[in-house]
Amino acid sequence: MTLSRRLEDYLRQQGVPYVEQASHPLGTGMAKVVAVRDRKGDWLLAVLPAMQDLDLDALAVASGTNHLRLASAHDKIRRFGADAPTPFAALAGVPIYVDHGFGDWSHIYFDTDDHASVIAIRLRDYVRVARPSIGRFARPA
Repeated sequence: MTLSRRLEDYLRQQGVPYVEQASHPLGTGMAKVVAVRDRKGDWLLAVLPAMQDLDLDALAVASGTNHLRLASAHDKIRRFGADAPTPFAALAGVPIYVDHGFGDWSHIYFDTDDHASVIAIRLRDYVRVARPSIGRFARPA
């Protein structure tokens, strides 16, 4: 299990309790982070339920940004390094948008950097610290 030192330090500084575990409970809570760029090349990160797909048009409406596209793997590595983009604006340096579908969940789960485990955070703590914009942009897969 590998949680980046940077994220671990950040969560500790923000007073966010978390649990690192081998996998998330079946059902709800697992999130995925999708890197998106607009026509000008500006970035944003969309956080949505892992079992759903991103609706780029709906995200464009939620973010007030036109002409969104998924970021290429090459662009993501250049911007965020080898690690997956972190779902915290203060660490990622880009706006974070979270789908409203997490609203009823007590916890949210993110893959760790090596994808060998997950980190569980209370949803209210995540929203408090990440300060995301919340909208409707996930759709059934």
